Amino acid sequence: MIGLGIMGSAMSANLIKAGNDVIGYDILAKRRQAHRRAGGHIARSCPDVGSRASVVMSNRR
Repeated sequence: MIGLGIMGSAMSANLIKAGNDVIGYDILAKRRQAHRRAGGHIARSCPDVGSRASVVMSNRR
């Protein structure tokens, strides 16, 4: 999941609750940390998400 703001974090949380592994990235460290606390995996960059995931979702405004 690229973008872990309001929409991306909610979508990620639901995917994690459903048993999926979710790799996330956001430019803000606090959002990446919240994603990890919710059970997600953290990527170092947008390209890192793409290289590690079979499906990529992006949430940007």
